[in-house]
Order: sequence, then structure tokens, then C-alpha cells
Amino acid sequence: MNGLDIIILSIVSLSSLISLFRGFLKEALSLIVWLGSFFVAVRYYIEFSVYFANIEVNLLRSGVAAVVLFITTLFVGAIFSRLVCHLIQKTSLSGTDRVFGMIFGTFRGVLIISAGLFFIGTFTSASTTTWWKTSKLIPKFNLINESLSEYLEEI
Repeated sequence: MNGLDIIILSIVSLSSLISLFRGFLKEALSLIVWLGSFFVAVRYYIEFSVYFANIEVNLLRSGVAAVVLFITTLFVGAIFSRLVCHLIQKTSLSGTDRVFGMIFGTFRGVLIISAGLFFIGTFTSASTTTWWKTSKLIPKFNLINESLSEYLEEI
């Protein structure tokens, strides 16, 4: 394992720990928002890049479009999630709710890493570096990204 692998594990672990305290409902909505944001960014960044015609470098224009779509969708989804949580009153967070929340948090952490590696690998030259190539975890996340991409292409 290299330093990048430790960072990846730390992010997934932190996401799981935070979710342990937040519970299932908030984490379920959070996961849906993250998945939706990833879907929108990956599916529509090419079409959306025309709005950044003032950026001459095609790769940079596409990267900016993907990031803007991802962050905007994430923001709108967070507002929606917050409204839903306010509408649904929960009396208490049970142990089961917290455990399911932690599981969802783990998925969210994996999705955060997957999205980050997708953007970094697609729009930078990081994938040619030694630390990227010697990572034990990046190939596993690349499999996740390939599966997601194949699934999204079918939609």
C-alpha cells in the first residue's frame, strides 16, 4: 500500500464513521444524491461543455463542465434531501438505523473515491504517475467506475 491507498481508506472510513452517527434515512438520501450527481456529471458533461466555449482547451472545458454538473446536482440534491428529512419526523435513532447508516456511509465513501478517481484519471495525467500505478486500491475503484460507466451507457 502506498500513501494514496491510505488516503483512500481514510476517506471511506471517515465517511462510514460519520454515517454511523447520522443514521439510515439521512445516509440513504445522501447516497441517492451522490449517485445522481455522478450520473448527471458522467452522462451530460459533453453536452454541457458547449456552455464553456470560452475555454479553448477541450479537455479542460470538459473537466469544468463535469465538475460544475456534479457540484450543482449535489447542491440541489442536498437541498431536496434536507427538505425530505424535515418532512419525515423520526422519533429516535435506533442502533439498527445507525448500523444501516454506517453501511450507506461506506457506499458513499466508495462513491466519493470513485468519482474523484474518475475525474482525476480522465482530466489529468495523474494516471501515468508512479504513485497511481503502484496503488493497490485504484485498480479496484477502476473496476467500479468501469461497471458504472457500462451501466450508465445502457440507460
